[in-house]
Amino acid sequence: KFKTFNKHANAYGVKGCFMPIAKKNQEVQHNQVFTTESAMFDPNAKSITINVLCSDDEHPKTKDDGWRIAELKLHITEEDKKVMNVKIITEFHFYDTQLKVFAYRSHSAHLKQEIELNYAAIAKMDEWAV
Repeated sequence: KFKTFNKHANAYGVKGCFMPIAKKNQEVQHNQVFTTESAMFDPNAKSITINVLCSDDEHPKTKDDGWRIAELKLHITEEDKKVMNVKIITEFHFYDTQLKVFAYRSHSAHLKQEIELNYAAIAKMDEWAV
């Protein structure tokens, strides 16, 4: 269902994967930062959407195992299109009452885009999802 062929990378991939940053019941330290890296495969893309998902499952596998609590959109520039193998870096910063998510391209780390999520609001979304 999620297997796709990417003609630009000449390889198969899996869309809609759920990549847990912090698992259910995992203790996360104040000021802890988790970082992920992914690749931009479509050189004609105008933007990349990074979905921030939440799940009650201990081992979520696909986006269907959770719900979206936020999205971050990175706009692709002409400079990005000139760079081979663009890497997208996403950082998750955990604080007392907030989660901040930053996303940027590896070749332009100074152009970070950010969203802030309040834990109380995330808990309220969790109630609505059930």
